[in-house]
Amino acid sequence: MMMINKGDIFSILSHGILIPCVVCTSNEINQNGSRVFVAPISTDITTIYSFEYVVTIVNILRGKIMFDHIKSIDKMRLLEKLGSVSPKDIAQINMIMKFFFSV
Repeated sequence: MMMINKGDIFSILSHGILIPCVVCTSNEINQNGSRVFVAPISTDITTIYSFEYVVTIVNILRGKIMFDHIKSIDKMRLLEKLGSVSPKDIAQINMIMKFFFSV
């Protein structure tokens, strides 16, 4: 079984299209559960809202994480691992998720 960590970026198949997504769940859930929360990454960065965050994965992609599109998926839907965000990005992801969910 593949190792999945918070901040990992995987491609998933959604409606016949490959979409990059960042894993948003804690490592404990990622290791012990059958599902993970993922947020899709859009390459359209013309408008950035307070609940979105721009990431750059060198030589792979630049886009915004869309937290208003978070979904819970079975780990079997995670296809190719594209990379991971930095620890600084994970801290920002945590802050935005707290803001988004008002916790």
